[in-house]
Amino acid sequence: MHRDSNKKVVTATASAQNSKASQLAAEANNIMKNFHNYNQQLKNSIIKDITLDNGSDNSGILRGSPTEESKGPLGKCLSFDGKNDYIQLSGLSNVKAVSMWVNIPSQQESGDRYLLDAPNLSKGQVAANIRDIDNQASNVGDGWHVMYVDGEKVGKRVGDLPTWQDIPKNRWVHLYLEAKTAFSGDIYIMSDRYGENKLKAKIAVVRVYNRDLTEEEIDRDRSNTIELNYMLKRVPSPRYWQPNDPVILIEGKGAKFTERHGSDGLLECQLYENSENIPLPDLIANYENTIGTKINELENKNTASNSATLSNIAFSTWTTQPWHPFLMEWEVEVLPVQQHGNLDPDKRAYDPNFIVSNYDLKENASDLSVKSGTGLTKAANVYSGSTIVTPHASIKLKKVIEAYLNEKNVLGDKSVMEQYFDENTAETASDNYLSQDKNIEKVKTWYEKTINSKTAEQKAEDAIYTAIRAYQRLQNSNSFAQALGGFNPGLLMHKQTMQLGINDPIGFEDYKPFTEQVRFAVGDRRRVAPVPLNDFNPIRSGVMSILRLRLMDTFGQVKADLNPGQLIVTEKMTPPSGYNPPAGRDWVYLPPRLVQPSRLNLYINNFLCYAK
Repeated sequence: MHRDSNKKVVTATASAQNSKASQLAAEANNIMKNFHNYNQQLKNSIIKDITLDNGSDNSGILRGSPTEESKGPLGKCLSFDGKNDYIQLSGLSNVKAVSMWVNIPSQQESGDRYLLDAPNLSKGQVAANIRDIDNQASNVGDGWHVMYVDGEKVGKRVGDLPTWQDIPKNRWVHLYLEAKTAFSGDIYIMSDRYGENKLKAKIAVVRVYNRDLTEEEIDRDRSNTIELNYMLKRVPSPRYWQPNDPVILIEGKGAKFTERHGSDGLLECQLYENSENIPLPDLIANYENTIGTKINELENKNTASNSATLSNIAFSTWTTQPWHPFLMEWEVEVLPVQQHGNLDPDKRAYDPNFIVSNYDLKENASDLSVKSGTGLTKAANVYSGSTIVTPHASIKLKKVIEAYLNEKNVLGDKSVMEQYFDENTAETASDNYLSQDKNIEKVKTWYEKTINSKTAEQKAEDAIYTAIRAYQRLQNSNSFAQALGGFNPGLLMHKQTMQLGINDPIGFEDYKPFTEQVRFAVGDRRRVAPVPLNDFNPIRSGVMSILRLRLMDTFGQVKADLNPGQLIVTEKMTPPSGYNPPAGRDWVYLPPRLVQPSRLNLYINNFLCYAK
C-alpha cells in the first residue's frame, strides 16, 4: 500500500505478478478509483458549503450575531435567537437541492416563522404560522416537492406534500429539500426574504447542490463528509467461542466454609469518621491517637454487646482444626457417541456427517436433539483434574434473589419488600435485612398469608414464593457450585496443571540461546501439559459419569468420602432413553459441542444491491 503526504492510501501494488496478492492489489486500486470518482462527482455538485467544523469562513453571509456553540451533532453549530439573526446565501445559480442539520425548538414566538425562503422559487418557503405555541400543519412550499428527514422520505405516496409538522422538534434533524425546478438567486435561512419573521433554532451544516441527490448520497451528506478517506486498519477478528466446563453443586458438611476471613462479621471494614473536620495532615501527624480512638470505639462496642454470644474481636478458641476447602480434585468417565465418531480403530477420524447422522435440529428448537438409534461407544475415556473452589455461586444467587424481591412493579407499583415493610411497620428496612434467618422467616410467613387460597401446585408455581423459599434454603444450607476446571482441555488431550517456566540456568553457554528462543516462543502458554495417551474428543458428545470427588482445605485436610453415587441430574442433563448407558451409576447427558475454540462466519448478501 502506498500513501500520500497525508498518510492516505492511494495505490496498492504486489511484487509477484499473477499472484493472489497482485489480484487483490488490482481490485483495491479499482475500488479506490471508483470511490474517488464518486466523491469527486458529489463534490463538484456543491454550490455552497457552510460547515462550521471545517474552519470555513462564514463572513458576509451571516446577519446579526448568532452564537457559536460546540454541541452540534457533528461538532460546532450556530444558535439563532429568532429576533436578529439569520443567514443570507447570495449569488447562487442552478440550485436544485438544499440540505442542513437543524434543531428547532417547539416553543416559538407567535406569528409566521421561516426556516427557509427562496424568493426566485415559486412557493419556495419552509414556514409555519405559530399560534399559542402550536405548529400548524401548513404544507412546505410547493416549490420543494421532495423532503427527506433523517434519511427517510416524507410523503411517499403520490400527491403527498411534506408539512411543517413532518420536521421533528427539540432535537437535531438532518433535512434534505429537493426543488421542482432549478432556480438562481438568494436563499434566506432562519427568516423570510425581507429579513423578518425569524425562527429560533440551531444550524450545524448547510449545503446547496446543483442536482438531485440519490438516497446513498443523502446518507453521505448526513455523515457530514464530502470525501471519504479509505485506509487499511487492523481490527479484531470475530470471536472464537468455547463451551463452558460442566458444573457440579456440592451440598453438605464438606461444603461448609470456615468463619475465618471476615465471614463471622467481626472483621468488617471499619471507617474513621472525621466528624470534627480535622485537616488530613493533622490526622496523619497524630496517627497514633487517630487509630487508638477507633480501636477504643470498637472495644467499647464489643464490651457493650452480649459477651456470652459474641466472640472477642481479637481472639477465639479452636476446639477443632478449622475446615476451609480451597481445592476440588475430580475424575470422570466419558462415553462418546459411537456412530461416525473418531474412535473407530480403522479410521480414527470423524465422518463429515457425524452431527447430522446422530442429531436433529427441530423447528424452533434452541439445541440439537438425539436421533433414535444413536448408541454410545464402549471405550471408556477417563479424565481428571483439579480446580479452586469458591463460595461465589451461592452468594451471587442470593444477591440475584434479593434484587428480585426489591425490584419495582412486582406487586403492583411496589416491590415485594416495599409491600412487606408497608404492612409490617414494626420492622426496620436495612441493606442486610434478608440475610438474617429470623427476617427471611418473617417475610415467608407474611407472604404465605397472601396465597392461602391457592392450591399446592399454584403455590409451587408462584415465582415470589419460590424465590423466598430458595433464599431461605440458601441461608440454612452449606453448598457451593464449581466447574470441573480442565474438563474441556482433557478432551483435547491436555491436562490443566501448573508448570515451571522454561529456563536452563546451568546449561552450556552455546545452548542458552536455543533455550531463550524456546522460552520466547512458548511465552505464557504453560497452563496445560500434553497427555498423548488420552483419546482425542474435539466434539463433546455422549454421556459422563463422576467417578471420584475429593476436597482439600488450606491446612492440607482431605475429605475423600464424597459419594458421587448420590448425584442428582437436572432434567435437561438427563441422558436420552435410547443411549442405554451402563447401569449402577448416574450419568449426565453431554449435548454436542465443539470443544476446540471455533467460530461461525455468516456472509449475507443484500439482494437490493443486485436489484439496483
